[in-house]
Amino acid sequence: MRDLIISTAVKLFVKFGYKSVTMDDIANQMCISKKTLYKSYRSKEKLVEEAACSVKDDLFIKIKDILTWNYDPVRENLEIQKLIIGIYKYIPPASRFELMKYYPETYFKEIIKQHPKLIGYLRQNIEKGIVMGFYLSDLDATYCAKLTFMLLTASVDNLKSDYGFSQYPEKIIAYNIRAIATEKGREALIFAEILSG
Repeated sequence: MRDLIISTAVKLFVKFGYKSVTMDDIANQMCISKKTLYKSYRSKEKLVEEAACSVKDDLFIKIKDILTWNYDPVRENLEIQKLIIGIYKYIPPASRFELMKYYPETYFKEIIKQHPKLIGYLRQNIEKGIVMGFYLSDLDATYCAKLTFMLLTASVDNLKSDYGFSQYPEKIIAYNIRAIATEKGREALIFAEILSG
């Protein structure tokens, strides 16, 4: 029951915002009583925290899955960046703003504190790509990973409203990888783009 509640809450929070969705809205959407909902979650704050946590956990599970697929560093980077862009694209800026404003502890714990971990995955990928000859040997992997993360997260909000974002995520990702790739890396990127469809 708790998983279904979280799933429903996430969909409503993303669509309508964390502040405006009430416990009544969630109970009505699920066709359960508010009393039943409160048996699982004593407060909206706790539900918001677990909903944000579930989105974060889902992202990290998907990234760890990618790491087990034994892709070359370019394909791995491409897939990780798609996931990061996907999560930021899925949760509108207004919803993220409401989470930050009305539930700052949850926002800090479940969103902001996770940025270094996401940057860490990108950094490890870049380090691996340098060793394997897919990325330029003189790159500062930490700086490059931070820059990549900033580009991804900033571009989602800006391009989404100004340029019809759905057309551009693959181009942003490919441009970013192309900037750090060797000839071997660029060839792998072309192959990865063909496989990704």
